[in-house]
Amino acid sequence: MASRAVDAAKGPALALGAAAAGFAGGAVLMKRRRTRRILGIKVPRQLPMPSLNGGSVVKQVAKASKKAGKTGQDVSKDLERLSVQAERIGKVLD
Repeated sequence: MASRAVDAAKGPALALGAAAAGFAGGAVLMKRRRTRRILGIKVPRQLPMPSLNGGSVVKQVAKASKKAGKTGQDVSKDLERLSVQAERIGKVLD
């Protein structure tokens, strides 16, 4: 019974160990990288991440949702006008 549990745990344990070794190896390689230079000017490997605070993200999402709502209303009005014009043209052609 215990040998079955050990056999069943070998696969996930091996995968976890390989993932941890890969992560550690990647971290070591990132530390060892030299600074890249283009025309003699040092260029960073990655751009710094901007700091995000919850309030500014919420404000941006709210602003985007308001804009999407307004655009939807505008499109709806345009479609309504288009359908009215199509009905008029249909009546004229009859």
